[in-house]
Amino acid sequence: MRFLVAALTLGVLVGAIPLPDHALERRQVAAPPPAPTAQPVQPGVQITGQATFEVPGPKKIGSCGYDVEELAFSVAINKAQMANGPNPNENPNCRKSMTVQYNNVSVMVEITDTCESCQPGEIVLSHSAGSQLGQEFVNKGRNTVVWVINS
Repeated sequence: MRFLVAALTLGVLVGAIPLPDHALERRQVAAPPPAPTAQPVQPGVQITGQATFEVPGPKKIGSCGYDVEELAFSVAINKAQMANGPNPNENPNCRKSMTVQYNNVSVMVEITDTCESCQPGEIVLSHSAGSQLGQEFVNKGRNTVVWVINS
């Protein structure tokens, strides 16, 4: 059997066995549509997305370039909507206040960081901010919220 396949393949390669015309046709296949891209978030525009929170502990310097206190009510916005330029410390969203709502409970937080692995609409709250949204929010760990950067 291997000999037969090898002989047929060799015959096609050297032209001894012609292939039908349709075997050589190139077909145009439409490229898949590009994935939708998130636009940078604007103050006053409500966004519905997923929210998680950090575990308590020492904080790092966020993309906005300053230390965040452990008890601060802070938030990291997904990379697509944060839209950092060459120097993320100069992002106009840094240090703006943002309101996050979950089950009719709201918390006001300060934008301090960018979440590199988050999807559009997704945010990561500090543990103290997440705790303000209630025990159910904390127990679930990942929740649908509505958030808006305050004007």
